[in-house]
Order: sequence, then C-alpha cells, then structure tokens
Amino acid sequence: MPYAAHRFAELAHVFRPDAAEPADILASFQRFYFDTALSSSPAALPSLEAFAEHGHILFGTDFPFAPSSVGAAFTRNLDAYQMAPAEKTAINRGNALALFERLRG
Repeated sequence: MPYAAHRFAELAHVFRPDAAEPADILASFQRFYFDTALSSSPAALPSLEAFAEHGHILFGTDFPFAPSSVGAAFTRNLDAYQMAPAEKTAINRGNALALFERLRG
C-alpha cells in the first residue's frame, strides 16, 4: 500500500469522477494499520515508516500461512533494521497493546 498509495489517490478521479480528493484519499489510507508480515525488507520498511501513521505499524509473520523459515527471515530483517529502540519496541509489541487493550493484562 505505501508504495502505490499516491498512484491510487491521483488516479481515483480517472475511474470515478466523484472520488474524494487525492489528499483525502491518502489521509484515509494512512489511517490503516499495517503489519510487517513478509514485508520487512530493507526496501519496504522505509516506505512504510514514511507513509503509516505513528503507532499503526505492527509486528506480523503470516503464521501459519507462510513457511516458518520465511517468517523467520523477515523477522531477522526487522530486527536488523536501523530504527530507534523505542520505535522497534512499539512495532514488536506496544502498538498492538495500544490497539488491543484487553491483551495488556
């Protein structure tokens, strides 16, 4: 989504003349929550960080649908990615706990 969002927003009027303005479409997209499942590559993470709202990036592995070796490879990518420790903690756990408060206990 982060990579193609601007394309979708700018082309919306081509396919639907009554579509919202591109800035409004982008703002809607940025309210989505994103996980790192099979997406934590060195090319994808900077785009995701630049696009997603703070607190809207969650750890994910695609278990049980992806082979565990593939999930582990992407988890290693996330672990190796250079970001502030607090941001990494938020992605790995904190953002999910904020979203799912019942799991805090």
